[in-house]
This record gives sequence, C-alpha cells and structure tokens, in this order.
Amino acid sequence: MKSIQMKHFFRSIFKVLIFIAPMLAQAVEMRGNFEFQSRLFTQDASYPTQSNSDISLAAVPEFFWSWNDDNDSFEMVPSVRLDQRDAKRTHADIREFSWVH
Repeated sequence: MKSIQMKHFFRSIFKVLIFIAPMLAQAVEMRGNFEFQSRLFTQDASYPTQSNSDISLAAVPEFFWSWNDDNDSFEMVPSVRLDQRDAKRTHADIREFSWVH
C-alpha cells in the first residue's frame, strides 16, 4: 500500500514538472536540505521483531522560478522521508506549492 502511495506521489510531481517545463527556460533557483539519521537504542528490545538501530533518509528540496519580468513566480517544496523499519515515519508530501502573479 505504501509503495502505491509513493508511486502516485512521484507521478504527481512529474506531472507538475511537465506542466511548468516552459518556465524552466527562465532562472531557476534550487536549494534544500538532505538528512541522514540513525537511531540507536541502548536497551534490549522487548519483542524479537524489534531492532536496536534504525536508519532514515529525508530530503526537502526547494524550487523557485520567476518569469514575466518577475511579475510571476512559482515555488514548490516537496518533502520525503524513507525509514528503514518504521513505516509510520516513511512518507512524502508537498509542504509548499504557490504561484504568485
């Protein structure tokens, strides 16, 4: 189920990028954050299925385009986190999506 949601998310992002492809000829600013996180648990696990460590990766890129002599601008900030063991922490979303005219 989670992989279907992730595929749908990335397809949606791709469709948005295709829609705004003409804007890519203008100045594009990109920045963002990439995070690697490791969690270590010092106590023994309560259940045999639990692990004493966990790794996750997160990315929050920011894309900004302006055109029409800076009268129009578009900003998109997607976010994704992939967790090695915790499915509740694995998610993707769009934190900001705006077109200002």
